[in-house]
Amino acid sequence: MAIRKFNHKEAFCLMIYQNMSDFRMEDIIIWNSRDGVTPFIVFHEGHEYQHVDWHRDMMMIDPEFLKERILLPGKHIFRDITKEEATEAAKKRIAQFFGTEFEIQKGSKRYDEVLANLIEDFEGGPKLVVLDDTEIARFGDLSNLLAG
Repeated sequence: MAIRKFNHKEAFCLMIYQNMSDFRMEDIIIWNSRDGVTPFIVFHEGHEYQHVDWHRDMMMIDPEFLKERILLPGKHIFRDITKEEATEAAKKRIAQFFGTEFEIQKGSKRYDEVLANLIEDFEGGPKLVVLDDTEIARFGDLSNLLAG
């Protein structure tokens, strides 16, 4: 079986993120469950984590390994942001400008245009999640990772 080629070097890789806020805290290992770029810095549970040791990133697409070692409650992954999550994030971003010179009136044509553009920008981007049963269920059959 031919191994599938991916568009991004960090596609489906396990990556180390070092806690930059409190060096007494453990680093986290994040699996990128997508063929997409990942952020260099993430904020999680009040701490800043930075992607380090890039040379140690390891592609992980073996379905059995993923089921047994990665797709477990409490593990960290990047997955695609859903349309609903993108919409919520876009509305929050616009709301940050309320009361400033950049405020956009809700319900205006400009608001709708900016909202649509932000949703398009956010949708499909990476979202860091800590796995629970609901998130794990999103993955279903993992055999498609190997399909070319």
